[in-house]
Amino acid sequence: MAIIDATADLVEAGRRPQHLVLTGLRGTGKTVLLKEALRGLRQRGWLCGYYEVRRDVEVGVAIGTIVAEGSRLLPARAKLGDAIRKLRSSIGGARISGGPDGTVTLEVTEATGRAPRTDPYLEALRVLRQLGAAAKEDGVGVALCIDEAQTFRRRDATTLLQALEADEAEDSRVLLLGAGLPTTPVELTKARTYAERFRYERLDDLTADEARRAVREPAEQERVAWEGKALDRVVELAGGYPFFLQLYASETWNAAQGSGVIKAEHVRVAEPRVVRLLDNGLYATRYERASPSEREYLAAMARLMGPSGRARSGDVAKALDRSLSDLSPVRDRLIRKGVIHAPEAGVLQFSVPGFRQYVLRRVSREPG
Repeated sequence: MAIIDATADLVEAGRRPQHLVLTGLRGTGKTVLLKEALRGLRQRGWLCGYYEVRRDVEVGVAIGTIVAEGSRLLPARAKLGDAIRKLRSSIGGARISGGPDGTVTLEVTEATGRAPRTDPYLEALRVLRQLGAAAKEDGVGVALCIDEAQTFRRRDATTLLQALEADEAEDSRVLLLGAGLPTTPVELTKARTYAERFRYERLDDLTADEARRAVREPAEQERVAWEGKALDRVVELAGGYPFFLQLYASETWNAAQGSGVIKAEHVRVAEPRVVRLLDNGLYATRYERASPSEREYLAAMARLMGPSGRARSGDVAKALDRSLSDLSPVRDRLIRKGVIHAPEAGVLQFSVPGFRQYVLRRVSREPG
């Protein structure tokens, strides 16, 4: 948040923004942080909105959604409001129209297979420049808060990045605040090398001390204390993964039933509850979305992993009696889905703790 606030200060002072992209595995808090930044920027009078990228959705829909959402929350008499009232644009299949009340209508037309009447890049650039000029008069900025950025089709990412790059030369007040999986920097850079200049901030696992604070301090505000052994066990079970820490702490809190002190016995009650929730929810959805060939790859990874929780892609290929090139599409699909990740070249890990044990349990129950 300090980095985002400092970036906003620079934009308001007329300096070129360095676009910021949060990266990390699912469950590390990227979306929560992005929305917290959104609230802070709105309090400063910025035009900003949130958009989660979905496959096969054009970049004009993202820009239109953000402008439509942000237009409703602008301060009265803002120059940005005047610019929005005059806004008329078609970016690909997205038609953006400003109304007399300062709000925006977004109309998405069905794809016809014909080339669009206007160049999406030129229209996106025109809209960003129009909004950026008005933001400059207001002394604020425009923030495009785009989540799941790695999901953009290459052509749509290219259109957006080209528009941002061209707008940068015009004393830009437009800032991209993105979020996505660890593959996002590579995907954006493939679309446009301009993305190499972005600031990428990795959200990773918590240290043991950070995890203890995250559990203990909110409880203290409610006048509830965590017994040392109970807190240590929750931190151990979560393995630094923020979502698991939240889940184990929440279920332990529920098991304590309003007690003033949370004890180790409450954690023991919570543990099987959390395992059941994960087996029926997060773990199951990740596994069941996988194709048969992807499940085979996951099972091989799980069997090969030692205490480090890592497996080498070459060893997986050897175990499956396949070549690395044959299996690379399977591996890449699992990485894009966020099920596995590659912390370094040739090395693979599951993206959430405990998934190895789940895969082994599932494989042992399946026929053959």
